[in-house]
Amino acid sequence: MTETNPPPYVVVGATSPIARAYAADCAAAGKPLLLVGRDLAELELIAADLRVRHRAQVAVERYDASLPGEGRRLARTLAVRPPAAVVAFHGIMGGRDEFAAMLQVNCASIAELFESVADQAAQDGGEPVLVAVSSVAGDRGRQSNYPYGASKAALDAYLSGLRNRLHPLGLRVVTVKPGFVRTKLTEGKVNPRSPLLAEPAQVAADIRRAIEGSADVVYTRWFWRPIMAIIRAIPESVFKRLKL
Repeated sequence: MTETNPPPYVVVGATSPIARAYAADCAAAGKPLLLVGRDLAELELIAADLRVRHRAQVAVERYDASLPGEGRRLARTLAVRPPAAVVAFHGIMGGRDEFAAMLQVNCASIAELFESVADQAAQDGGEPVLVAVSSVAGDRGRQSNYPYGASKAALDAYLSGLRNRLHPLGLRVVTVKPGFVRTKLTEGKVNPRSPLLAEPAQVAADIRRAIEGSADVVYTRWFWRPIMAIIRAIPESVFKRLKL
């Protein structure tokens, strides 16, 4: 029997290129979607396109990750129709002056949302998969982007602890760690012909496979796992002298 009102896949930060690719992947597979983000007009355009292209069931919800309290509000909205998965794509990149803002958007907002969704799931028996897009930048601080990397490292540590807490309840928490992805953030910073540069659709496919599988931490593309293992293994006495 086909489920008449299946749980939605919630895409937070749905206007980003990777999130849009993931939403299209879900829509093509017939999965209902809730697109969440700050720009409601753009969300409506994305939703309309997915409805036409894939005859998908798509709703939208406004959410501003820069504002404390928004995660709890969004979780209350999600409680009306408990989700199959909540995938947080949102994030900002800045320098030393934006450190507090990056901690809020890149880590604290996700923690607030996931804690609220997890608490609700524990009450109603739901089993949403909680997925957050972090970054390989969180694996080790580098002079070129250490404030951003620190905010992602905080997210990694949070997700690890949440995974540990929720495992006995049967709830999965997945950390996704992309490397270079062809977006506006990498324009002019990464050689467009670099073999290390992934397309948003490739990253989106890796995220889908992670949700469907059993992985806890996913590097995307796969080759970033050995690359970052080597970088983490460099002694600090050597690493501090490198130009990275």
